[in-house]
Amino acid sequence: MVGNFDKAFELVLLFEGGYSNDRNDSGGETKFGISKRAYPSENIADLTEDRAKEIYLADYWQKSRCSDLPYPIDLIHFDAAVNCGVKKANILLQISINERRDNMIKVDGTIGNQTLEALTDPERIANNYLFNRVRYYVQLNKPVFLAGWINRILSLRVRI
Repeated sequence: MVGNFDKAFELVLLFEGGYSNDRNDSGGETKFGISKRAYPSENIADLTEDRAKEIYLADYWQKSRCSDLPYPIDLIHFDAAVNCGVKKANILLQISINERRDNMIKVDGTIGNQTLEALTDPERIANNYLFNRVRYYVQLNKPVFLAGWINRILSLRVRI
């Protein structure tokens, strides 16, 4: 089941756009947000949107269990998995669940039953998640990308 995947993919394309090869980007050559560093066997310059969609479904949406998450967390989590990596996105989600909660879940970067059962207030968790992403980006200390990352978060919030 892919749930809101098509909507999530459209949102990511708003932020990830076309081809780039920014020397400040550790991913190197990138198109539709798919980097040569992460996918060395892909021909990034000739990557099609359909191929990017296949990669996103298999390696980001499914691996981060977005179909098991309530809206709008599914969209936020997918975008975080794309932008931060699946493991970091999972950790950010778990941290966001634990904020202002009596029964803490283990923050281990794995989305299991405990994490899924703790998703009792999706709107609050979504807001926590977006805030925690901003904090994470600030901690990365990459000022050349910070404004773009924060704009991405704000734009995502407005669209969901």
